[in-house]
Amino acid sequence: MLDIDPQTRHAIRNSFGSVLADRVELSRRFYEGLFASHPELRAMFPEDLTELRRKFVDMIVVVIDSAIGPATRLLEEAGARHAGYGVLPEHYPVAREALLTALRESHPAGDPELERAWAALLDAVIAAMLRGAQSSLPRAPVDRTLGRMD
Repeated sequence: MLDIDPQTRHAIRNSFGSVLADRVELSRRFYEGLFASHPELRAMFPEDLTELRRKFVDMIVVVIDSAIGPATRLLEEAGARHAGYGVLPEHYPVAREALLTALRESHPAGDPELERAWAALLDAVIAAMLRGAQSSLPRAPVDRTLGRMD
């Protein structure tokens, strides 16, 4: 389980349904925001994002599960794979902000406490993924397009 406080864990658990209900839109907004804010990252991704968007949604489920269950190892393994794809530590805050923006746009009523909870969760996710990227976990072969994840 990720190291987050019980209040954050509760807020994430309660947001699970609404986040997944908007998963297609959330995925679209995430990639649009990521590429709008950092167009240089677009080259790391396949032209057709259909499969990657599905994997993104699957990862959101893992992220939410990590708030309430033992998914830390999966996140560390994902970090090791992402390192193999050329993802650098400085890319994680960019993706964090793109996801927070997508969540904010998908839930425009705004809930500062929920946004704080998601920010804390994503910080813990990034820490786990960076541990995996820096560890001796097996790395995926270097394929500079993230769309070819196993």
